Amino acid sequence: MPKEFYTRQTVRKLRFREGTMITHAYVRYEDDKRFAIVEVDDIKGFNPEDDFEGTFYNTKWTDDSGASDYYRSRILLVADSEARLKAKIAGRRVRVRRLPSSDSDSDDEIVEVDIGKGLLVPCGAWQRIQTREKDSLFVKDLLVTVWDPAADLAPASQTVPKNRP
Repeated sequence: MPKEFYTRQTVRKLRFREGTMITHAYVRYEDDKRFAIVEVDDIKGFNPEDDFEGTFYNTKWTDDSGASDYYRSRILLVADSEARLKAKIAGRRVRVRRLPSSDSDSDDEIVEVDIGKGLLVPCGAWQRIQTREKDSLFVKDLLVTVWDPAADLAPASQTVPKNRP
């Protein structure tokens, strides 16, 4: 691997033994999925010596009119110059790994889901209900949840039949 190109994994290993100064990064903005090459000074809280795998940073975006603002992005590659970074990404497609969604804006988790006409169902229960393959079990679990939100939605095979008089 040429010295001028470093991926997430090799940055940590090298620890800049060779005196290479990282100046540019190839980032992907989370909101609109756009890619851009930016200077590392435009990335808030970024330290090239740290492992940046799976980390989101606030990165400066400047539009055509000259207005700029900071947006959430992931760093995919870093290099010691813009030209070398362009050469690296021109040769092949850069792999973007999927990460679990952890929006900083959504610190408040959704506790209840509105299923229509103002009916609120606990989020966990709604997710379990949606996994039902049979329509009859889906409807049964939904009705139990709407009428008795404290009811535990155990799978039908785990329910114990009640003794009838």
